Amino acid sequence: MIKIYTDGGSRNTGVKVKGGHVAPTDLSAWAFAIEKDGKIIYQQSGFKLGETNNRMELVAAGSALRYISRSEELKNEKIVLISDSAYVLNPLEKGWLDNWIAKNDSKRLNFDLWKVFFPLWQQFKGQTTLQWVRGHQNTEGNLLVDSLLNEEMDNH
Repeated sequence: MIKIYTDGGSRNTGVKVKGGHVAPTDLSAWAFAIEKDGKIIYQQSGFKLGETNNRMELVAAGSALRYISRSEELKNEKIVLISDSAYVLNPLEKGWLDNWIAKNDSKRLNFDLWKVFFPLWQQFKGQTTLQWVRGHQNTEGNLLVDSLLNEEMDNH
């Protein structure tokens, strides 16, 4: 069994821009970490400009599942996907994502990312348990990925 911790964040300057609530220069980042047998065995993070927190949360989860899909060692493991993002977890847990994809709901916010995420989710949902954690609390894996994404933003 593996645990995947994911997180995304954005340093919104508060500037209102047409079509969104972030400025093109706002810092944003994502991160994930994979734990097996109580040890972090892999971690990855990335940086973007002008993205929302929710987009980065979704990129983190998708990047983690993409990594797992390419790993012969990990792709058949039971997965616990741990996130502080109800935005990511609720559509998976409540079946909303299946409906959005079936309806090709292109007006859905961030549908471009949900559409990319969907095949990865389909591949792993039968072996995945979802777990919500309160962000910035005492969950070591969540604190780690939060730290990684903040490092990404600090370095840019």
